[in-house]
Amino acid sequence: MSVIPGTPQSFENSTRVRDAQGLEYLEACLAEGLFEHDLKIPMEQEICLLMDSGGGSMSHFAIEVGLLADKFHIRPFYLAPYHTAALMPLDQSPNREFERHWSTLRSKQSNFSSLQALDACHECWDVGYSKKNILKGWSTIGLASGETVSRDKVILERGPQLFRQTVPKAERNYGSESAEQVFSPPRGYKRAAETSRCSAANCTALVQPSHRFCPACGCKNPSYDTIADAVDKGAKVQGYRRKSTALVDMQDALDFEPATKKHLTKAWGDMLSKMRNSKEKGEAQDAVAPATPALVAAPATPVPTFAPNTPAAAPVSPAMEIEEADQVTRDLLLVFAGPDALQRGFLKPEEVSGLSIDGLRRVDQLWLSLSNGRFGYSVQREALHLAGGPAELKKFMAQIGWLQRAEGHDQELLRYWPRREFDYTMNAPRGHLPLTNLIRGKDLLLSLLQHPAFEAAGEVSGELGASNEANEEEVRDWFNKLTGAADAEEESDEVGAVRRDSVGRPTPVTTEYEERGPGDVRFRITLITGFETFNARLYRAAARQAVVPGLSICVFTDQDIAERRDVVAKVLQETDVFFCSLIFDFDQAEWLQEACRNIKVRMVFESALELMSCTQVGSFTMSGGGGMPPQIRSMISALTGQREEDRIAGYTKFLKTGPKLLQFLPQFGPIPDLRRWLQTYAFWSGGGNTNIAKMLRYVAREFGDFEVHFDDLSENAEEPGEDDVPPVIEIPQVGLLHPSLKYAFQPGPFFESPKEYLDWYRSYKPQAFQEGWPVVAVLLYRKHVVSELSYVFQLVNYLEEAHQILPVPIFIQGVDAHIAVRDQLTSAFEKAALQRGEVANRSLSPDAIEVDAVVNTIGFPLVGGPAGSMEGGRNSEIAKEILSSLNVPYFVAAPLLIQDLQSWKDQGIGGLQGVVLYALPELDGAIDAVPLGGLSAGGDIDLLPDRVDRLAQRLKRWVQLRRTAPQQRKVAIVLYGYPPGIGATGTAALLNVPRSLYRLLEAMKEAGYDVGDLPEDAEELIREITAGDQAAETGLGYRNSEESTKGFAAVEAQKLAEWLPKDSQEAVEGKWGDGLLSSGIRTMASQLLLGGRRQSNVWLAVQPPLGIPGDPMRLLFERDMTPHPQYVAFYKYIENELQADVVVHFGMHGTAEWLPGRPLGNMGSCWPDQLLGGLPNVYLYAANNPSESILAKRRGYGCLVSYNVPPYARAGLYKELQTVRGMLSELMERKDSDQEVATASSYAAAAGATPITQGVPEDGEPTLEIALIQAVLSAGLEKDVPFPKQVQEAITEAETQSLDLDACAARAAQHFDGTAFAEYAAKLRGYLAELEASLFSEGLHTLGEKPSTPEMTGYLMGCFEETPGTSKLPEVAIETLAKGASEREVLAECVKVGTDSEELRSSVKEALEIRTLLERNVEEISGMLRALNGEYVLPAPGGDLIRDGASVLPTGRNIHALDPFRIPSQTALQRGLKAAERTIEQYRADHGGMYPETIAVNLWGLEAIKTRGESVAVVLGLLGARPVTEGTGRVARYELIPLEELGRPRVDALCSLSGIFRDSFANVVELLDDALQRAAKAADEAPEQNFVRKHYLELLEEKEDEEAALSRIFSNAAGEFGSLVNERVVAGNWESDEELGETWASRNAFAFGRQQKGVQRSQVLDKLLSTSGTLLQLTDSVEYGLTDIQEYYANSGAMVRRMSDLQKRPVEALVLDTTQKEVRPRKLDSVLRMEYRTKLLNKWAEAMVAQGSGGAFEVSQRMTALLGWGGTTKFAEDWVWDQSAARYVLDEDMARRLKESNPEAFRNIVGRLLEAKARDLWNANEDVLDRLTEIYENLDDELEGVS
Repeated sequence: MSVIPGTPQSFENSTRVRDAQGLEYLEACLAEGLFEHDLKIPMEQEICLLMDSGGGSMSHFAIEVGLLADKFHIRPFYLAPYHTAALMPLDQSPNREFERHWSTLRSKQSNFSSLQALDACHECWDVGYSKKNILKGWSTIGLASGETVSRDKVILERGPQLFRQTVPKAERNYGSESAEQVFSPPRGYKRAAETSRCSAANCTALVQPSHRFCPACGCKNPSYDTIADAVDKGAKVQGYRRKSTALVDMQDALDFEPATKKHLTKAWGDMLSKMRNSKEKGEAQDAVAPATPALVAAPATPVPTFAPNTPAAAPVSPAMEIEEADQVTRDLLLVFAGPDALQRGFLKPEEVSGLSIDGLRRVDQLWLSLSNGRFGYSVQREALHLAGGPAELKKFMAQIGWLQRAEGHDQELLRYWPRREFDYTMNAPRGHLPLTNLIRGKDLLLSLLQHPAFEAAGEVSGELGASNEANEEEVRDWFNKLTGAADAEEESDEVGAVRRDSVGRPTPVTTEYEERGPGDVRFRITLITGFETFNARLYRAAARQAVVPGLSICVFTDQDIAERRDVVAKVLQETDVFFCSLIFDFDQAEWLQEACRNIKVRMVFESALELMSCTQVGSFTMSGGGGMPPQIRSMISALTGQREEDRIAGYTKFLKTGPKLLQFLPQFGPIPDLRRWLQTYAFWSGGGNTNIAKMLRYVAREFGDFEVHFDDLSENAEEPGEDDVPPVIEIPQVGLLHPSLKYAFQPGPFFESPKEYLDWYRSYKPQAFQEGWPVVAVLLYRKHVVSELSYVFQLVNYLEEAHQILPVPIFIQGVDAHIAVRDQLTSAFEKAALQRGEVANRSLSPDAIEVDAVVNTIGFPLVGGPAGSMEGGRNSEIAKEILSSLNVPYFVAAPLLIQDLQSWKDQGIGGLQGVVLYALPELDGAIDAVPLGGLSAGGDIDLLPDRVDRLAQRLKRWVQLRRTAPQQRKVAIVLYGYPPGIGATGTAALLNVPRSLYRLLEAMKEAGYDVGDLPEDAEELIREITAGDQAAETGLGYRNSEESTKGFAAVEAQKLAEWLPKDSQEAVEGKWGDGLLSSGIRTMASQLLLGGRRQSNVWLAVQPPLGIPGDPMRLLFERDMTPHPQYVAFYKYIENELQADVVVHFGMHGTAEWLPGRPLGNMGSCWPDQLLGGLPNVYLYAANNPSESILAKRRGYGCLVSYNVPPYARAGLYKELQTVRGMLSELMERKDSDQEVATASSYAAAAGATPITQGVPEDGEPTLEIALIQAVLSAGLEKDVPFPKQVQEAITEAETQSLDLDACAARAAQHFDGTAFAEYAAKLRGYLAELEASLFSEGLHTLGEKPSTPEMTGYLMGCFEETPGTSKLPEVAIETLAKGASEREVLAECVKVGTDSEELRSSVKEALEIRTLLERNVEEISGMLRALNGEYVLPAPGGDLIRDGASVLPTGRNIHALDPFRIPSQTALQRGLKAAERTIEQYRADHGGMYPETIAVNLWGLEAIKTRGESVAVVLGLLGARPVTEGTGRVARYELIPLEELGRPRVDALCSLSGIFRDSFANVVELLDDALQRAAKAADEAPEQNFVRKHYLELLEEKEDEEAALSRIFSNAAGEFGSLVNERVVAGNWESDEELGETWASRNAFAFGRQQKGVQRSQVLDKLLSTSGTLLQLTDSVEYGLTDIQEYYANSGAMVRRMSDLQKRPVEALVLDTTQKEVRPRKLDSVLRMEYRTKLLNKWAEAMVAQGSGGAFEVSQRMTALLGWGGTTKFAEDWVWDQSAARYVLDEDMARRLKESNPEAFRNIVGRLLEAKARDLWNANEDVLDRLTEIYENLDDELEGVS
């Protein structure tokens, strides 16, 4: 990269690049080759400009540089520290004038690359200074951390200044500090991550820079708002860089905009001062505020008029202050330039002459008054109110033309209510919100300075300079008046201090949290706000208005409780009235309960129930038996009507109207106090500055005996109401708004109904109706509208202006959202259904409007809103009824109100914020959750432009899908084929993909879709798709016309580069090689090959693998990895070239939703967002997996449609086990010895043993006992049904003597006596019975297929099983039900067999319901068609059919998970606690009574959702803890059980989390971490009774820090998933068992908790693993056992491997099967053996192979898992491998079927058998091995096409 020289270190004045002169200099440098010859810098193809400002004033200059760059064939990059507009490519500027210039530039040379607007320091400036953000910004322009270091105040105040340095690397001198040390965040900056000691004497507390006050002593933290001198060390080492690179600092080299602003402001200031002193302008003086250059000190010497070639001095004042004032000035210039300029968005030079001097004077006046804030919002109006009251402000605004009268409105409207340019406003800090950018280039600036108003500007006299100095003082007074601030010397932070003026009179006092009237304080009101922290400034401003002499008002937020609790506590001790709202944090609520106990008047609104119970106003209380009198209850009942869901909304109505109603009741008892409480609530609910100020004075009057008036709080005179109570400024509870209509002094005006709004909109934007814009209802939070939060107006404006969406902005209380949707909104679907009588909406208004979609910007449930949010999905059924009747897509997209933007960017969305935005709305069927923005560092709610873009894009695509006729719709269906090469193409978990896909295409064809002619066979369809995919893999499809006609697709690399943002392209190339073709993955010449097959308008293709051959899943497991170019091209092709209307991911599951990015809360840089964010995504998913499905929903924007699990069946016994059972039966029934000998010999042969010829009794006759022992040993049953000790010893001795099986059996039989053998036979019979009765999942499910009679039998048998082999329903009942019999017929059959009871009748009713719902499997197809039609898909919980029964049926639904704040449930808690105790008991029984010190527990999201948290309960049981719930049932804390009650030591728990558990249950992680930390710090408990504390102290002794010693919860790094172990096993790239354990440990060594969000702590993890006595793994379903999926051995197996390696001994794992009625721990090896006997070697095999290619792949997967268990736990049982080989390969018929249906899967089966032998996991017979080798080689040749 070569760039413009011009830094002060290298070039002096004559060589600096300045404005036009700089362009000439640049051109000369380029033409003369200065870079290459004089400086010896090789000329490359880029120029980097670092400009002082990224505003539009540089646009023309940037174009000129671009033209110059074009001339020399170089590429410019444009860097700017301030404007967020600089974040977008300039060729995408919203400015139409600029687009014209850009088009001119592009037309000059067609291949000229985009002029990018990159903001390298934006992250640093706007988000906060940190190493991570600066590295991120600098990497944009190619700077690496070890090469360039720059840290000085310019970095922090103005953005990074990057200087040129040509010193060779060897000569660089970093001083004593390394580059990495220099890069550490500056001490004291508020965004720095480190903590420091409190600066106060005798205080040793640790204070974070973001804390305003020390949490221990409460003193101010000097680091909070100051940069201090954090740059001392970095100042010496600025700007070291590669020799071949240089950078220009445009602040020193250009100085274009700041100098121009200085001239402009000086000219205005002098001109206005002159006007003020002129007699001719005397009349104007009264209307002009003190007019001096705002915030710019007058220079001592005159400054000449601006001239292009004259270097200008640097500005005197801080640039940021100038920038703030300048933006407001630009806005006003636009206003006074006239409507054309306002509509256009910028001012043309030729229009300047039309500006009047009076207009410019008004501009300057408003500049002065508004440069400290944003005009038009409440926070600014608050300040202006203080400048003289509403009347003066109104007069002032009328004078400058900002008010207008409008027909139908009794108040003036703002004439020029901001039509904000979105890109300039969304991320602007406070005081920096331009409406547009007017000053665009030197021509416009020159034209302004040549205006007649500035003619004499250069002739500045000394008198005028003095006048300016005087005016500066005047300005300072004006600003003090605006803010209510007095001299700094007089300020005091002490509560109760009295401030006096110069003659000793008391004056009002303002501190950070207190507003105090003059004089001594005699009464204090304290307000604390929670979820509405963003309103804190409004409350403080209202407090400033409300204070009167003697009154103190303190305002705190929940953040203050967290950061300076002692300060809040001190204030509460001196408080008379306590007011609190929206506090839900349990710890804070609990603390406030105690802290406010002695305050006489306590009012708590809409908070945790425990805190609300503190409410007490005189005799009215909400605690205990108090509360509402009977009369009040009856009133509320009358108001709320009959509908239960409307009662909360009715209650809020009563709270507002209650004071008026109560005047009709007798005024005694609690009634008067209740009226005062209700009146206070009415003010608070009304919202806005004036209402809150009235509330505060009302409270002061009622409870503090203050004589107060209210006139000064309102613009107009108001008539007081009853009891001299001022009226509440009423704002509708539900209404609509539009930003173009805005009152000047209060919120409004509002529309009463959507119809009224649309009627107005027809005249406002008729083109919206002419062009058919989507009509989208946008639900807004009323409190935000009342507070006039800027994001509300920005969102509405942006949807209509930038995306041509007709927004219908409806604000609601929150509790009444469902009423607005139900009664005021409708759709064409609902209207038609109402006419047909299919639905009944009795409350639908006749004026309801039709909408295409609904967007909820509040989050929370639709019914109940925030008030119902803590009660889970109580009202979700009502929401489903309303939304299904409306039948349009329901979106949730909201700004974060609990979490700030920075934490979202760093860690993703978590905790309660994730529940509010995702989990709760999903219960209602919400899709496509998009976080729109969040809390900024200053407490505002800021929108992120690209997130609003994403929402708008998805809205339009879903509506477009609905509006497109089926026959015209283009559908892309994505199948899966990973891992590649083993027959996985066209497979999905539990689903027969070929048959299901075929059925869906048939249904689509019937519904009108153009799907072409389908093959006759479903498997043939998959073979065709596979062939297309192989054509991409082999390159056969490249420029192959035959393949192209079949649907083969490819993308040119250049086209992909055009589709990708520049930074994404560079990221991909950085990981996969320069150029998009360097990866070598499916590339040919200039193309990336995709494959695929086309069925007319349906394109079917296989999702690309994530990695490369041998490493197919590379992407998932490398930090900061990107998808490879061909993967990216696949999805970009679907969106941009195929232009699909919708994409379908067919089955569970793909990989796109697992791509790198934030764990939760997509941003534009997240790969799932980049690849899936632009299209409707219909995702077919298994109903039993609500865990992984939420990733598809939340990260992949999937509208889920569920499919059912396969039917269940009893395992039965395979051949070898049937032989054993036959012997057992024979033993019980044998009659004589002759028959015994004959039978024994035949059974021995059947069991695979030779006829008994040795080891027989002396008479030569064999015994049945010997034959049975032979069969037991042959089948490997002796480990699960152990022989008596003496028998086992005899067998061991025989084996050491190398005796064969027959001799071993004979030797064993000699050590059995009759009684012992009978007992052993009984145990063996019991074990076989358990195996025979075990359930398994039979085959695969076919989409939309009703169960057959045998399948229905299997389903019902599984659902009603109590214990293996026993059922709540008799067999006859199940069989009769499966045949479709009625309830009466079923009960009659039961009576025939002598069974009848109430319990039976109840079970039959339940079975009938389940049968009916299972028959609705057909709705899986209709659910897919609804989704493909852009309709609302009904939600339903995902879960386990056996465990949850009817609640997870029918399928074909948009599945969701559960409320994470109710983990564990009561049932799960009881089962988990028992399991924990049984685990401890079993360990003690196996280890001589010793307690385990540590037990490791795997916590998986799927298990937690299905069992409602049994694994969490197990951890609590080990630890000795229990949940504490708050009033709504939410789990708020896990408290420790006292040791005396526990009766045993606390066992340390090492928690290993899956990535999904980590992200979905972040609140549980924090609660567990809290409980574990409290256990570790329980100083009153002896370490030998508290192993958590013991290990904590040991880690401290080993020099681990406090946080490390407390770490017990581990997972992958944030945003990552999986252990990589299964990928290594699948790929076969591991040498030793130890490698697998090390791989797991390296991937899972990241600690999580309340403070830690993924800190790598490998040593701590190993320490805990080395003390772990065992590992607990819970299984949760019949479908997924240990042998069914790879993840079990990849986590539990590999974890055991690591534990065993560290402890140098085998560590046993225990398995808890939660599907059983009693959860008991079983040893891992025993469970594995049972599963292989009941599945892989049993009739499961036949059922699976019958499923075709998918079934063969499932068999293949089990063989891979068998190998994985051997590698991780050394599970090596010859009988399993022997029988697997015999069953699947050596059986010719089975081998033929497998080979024909899926040859790749068959090859994998054979290959795994050979690999097992090679890895010493199988002692294979040589003949068998030779046969397997021959088969494998032949298969390999056939698949490779070798004849």
